[in-house]
Amino acid sequence: MIEKILSLISHWAERQSGIDDIEVQNINQDVVPEWHRAINWITFYEDNWDHITTDT
Repeated sequence: MIEKILSLISHWAERQSGIDDIEVQNINQDVVPEWHRAINWITFYEDNWDHITTDT
């Protein structure tokens, strides 16, 4: 469960940095959404395995 929480926090920080037009240190903006999607897939976030969302 801690991975899920870290994924949500990282994804929120990445998205918020785009809104605020600031750069977040030590967060790869290409990897965070994929990591979030993977955690959601592993934890059965949705029933459709082919369409996993990353809502925060």
